[in-house]
Amino acid sequence: MGINHFDPNLSLAGVILNNTGSERHANLVRTSVEMYTDIPVLGVLPRMRNNPIPERHMGLHLHKKNSQSNLLDSIATFLGEHMDIDKIYQIAHEAPLLASGSKTCLLSSKNEHIESIYTKSMGTENQAAKNQGEKNGGIENTGAKGKGTNSIEKPVSTVNIAYIYDDALWFYYQENFDALKNAGAHLIPLSILDEKPFSEQANNVPFDALYIGGGFPELYAEEISKSKHLACIKELVENNLPVYAECGGFMILSKYLHIEQDGTKKNYAMANVFPVETEFFKKPQGLGYITAHTRRKNPYHPQGSVWNGHEFHFSKSVSSTDVFPYVLNLNPGHGMQKAENRGFDGLVYKQCFAAYAHLFAPAVPHWAKNFINAAIAHKNNEGYLAQ
Repeated sequence: MGINHFDPNLSLAGVILNNTGSERHANLVRTSVEMYTDIPVLGVLPRMRNNPIPERHMGLHLHKKNSQSNLLDSIATFLGEHMDIDKIYQIAHEAPLLASGSKTCLLSSKNEHIESIYTKSMGTENQAAKNQGEKNGGIENTGAKGKGTNSIEKPVSTVNIAYIYDDALWFYYQENFDALKNAGAHLIPLSILDEKPFSEQANNVPFDALYIGGGFPELYAEEISKSKHLACIKELVENNLPVYAECGGFMILSKYLHIEQDGTKKNYAMANVFPVETEFFKKPQGLGYITAHTRRKNPYHPQGSVWNGHEFHFSKSVSSTDVFPYVLNLNPGHGMQKAENRGFDGLVYKQCFAAYAHLFAPAVPHWAKNFINAAIAHKNNEGYLAQ
């Protein structure tokens, strides 16, 4: 009743009762809903005694290397047994299209898949592109509000940007990829867990920059520590390749990752691009939205710029270095170190930048442009700093 009356414009088509403890419990709730409201009960899901997708810190256990099809098939069977799928499908097709705006989702009855069609808000400087929709293979996140997105002209030169995407490092915003592609980048996926050389993984296509996102490197610390790719990444950094790393990516670029296992602290050597060490804890060490104040020059964020992002990490930097001063002041935020109610985050070495802070490209319009420019400069054997 609260949901139904909160927004008079909401068309509440039905309700699914979740996690019911027993048949008596289910009947009691169903009867109450049907007696006091006109809202149909479209399903009653009993409590699953054995969670098919176990939870862990920061998410669910659902590795790509495991057989996801069997798992999803079992969940689909469970839902089919306890929900009126035909009625739900009918309701979905009777719903009107969303109002025209920044995003429209269409449900295709012929192909039975969801296609996301959205129009980017490009700002007054590129108004002609504002009304051109762009199809994307996945549903978009729209969790940030910014003045336009990455409204930049595509550079004449197209660059190749590699990114590490595997079970250890897979947290990326699709919008960040889109911003790079819209700015002229061709994206090449790599894996730090694959024993094949990066060059072979990239089909011998040379890349001009590297993007290392977040994830769960602590779950694969031993495999990563033994990987020959760490030395390769360090060599790439030494050769001035533009590298942008977030959260788990920063952990990879540190000197050591410390993890307590079975009462013993184990130390895993990482790439040692930055002479700092990180340690994994059982409780969050940084959580929430951050506002970053850029205090030092770097290739990606202009000095003096202020931008918003978020952090969510169970590790923290347990050592500091005077050789590499922090690039960012966070307020609010924790970052790599916190002192005097301010967080300090972001290290830069040559063309490599690493921080705990995650950014959402539509809210940080300068990022994709500067990343592309750094890649172009490297491709042309030029140095580059964001202005």
